[in-house]
Amino acid sequence: DANIIELPRNRVNVELSISEGKTAELAEISFVGNENYGDSKLKKQMQMKESGLMTLLTKSDRYDTRRSNEDVNNIEKFYQERGFINAEVNSAISSVSPNQEKIFIDVDVNEGNRYRVNDFEVVGNTHVPLEELTALVEIDKGKYYKKSKVDAAVKAIQDRLGDDGYALARVNAIPEVDEDNKTVKILFSVDNGEKIYVRRVNIEGNERTQDGVFRREIRQMEGGQFISSDVERSKVRLQRLPYVEEVEVVTSQVDSDLVDLTYKLKERSAGSITFGLSYGMESKFGFNI
Repeated sequence: DANIIELPRNRVNVELSISEGKTAELAEISFVGNENYGDSKLKKQMQMKESGLMTLLTKSDRYDTRRSNEDVNNIEKFYQERGFINAEVNSAISSVSPNQEKIFIDVDVNEGNRYRVNDFEVVGNTHVPLEELTALVEIDKGKYYKKSKVDAAVKAIQDRLGDDGYALARVNAIPEVDEDNKTVKILFSVDNGEKIYVRRVNIEGNERTQDGVFRREIRQMEGGQFISSDVERSKVRLQRLPYVEEVEVVTSQVDSDLVDLTYKLKERSAGSITFGLSYGMESKFGFNI
């Protein structure tokens, strides 16, 4: 409810009185279209859980739009790791009971067909011999398609080109599906792009520690050629510092052949202090710090 209170000199105060009510419980998650995997298997892929004893502590029965979107992605990844290339979640619709105390989620799944990998090939414009790039692809022929294996191959090729300065190399994994035999051939299309140099290396997120402490761990030099392994090694060295909790590397293109590198840090407390009380029949009360 909005309450408007008039004040002198043509002014007002606005007071908003809010009644939150009870938190609605996630009563049921149901699936449609899942022929190969049961509801219980798919529910395990989700962060949100149906209300129960465990959710009293975890609060995972609270509906959240962001978590709902992540759950949709998790279900699709689950299928794509098991050969279902075209699997997708058509919709995840939530509804609320008339008393607004229970939430129901209906997930519509389109599994599609399951495919095995019969072949793969690296093609495109690259200064690195295609045979060398092909050797980086660790995909087992004859086994079911796994998206993580394809993504790992793309990254391995990009990293190899990045070691030669091609930081913005484009690698696309294109599946060629044979519907009759339920097999797929994966083409890795490679384009070098231009050789890239690093204009500037930035450090962000260090509120308590000076830049120099972190910069001495960085192996990718400003003004030098971009080298993927040096960028990654710098990240690992920063992550190993006892006062760093998390490191993220962001590459920003500033020109056709120039990028800026930003190492975004999350610092952790460098020390701790502990207090304690104790009691024993003989020693009586004790105190420690």
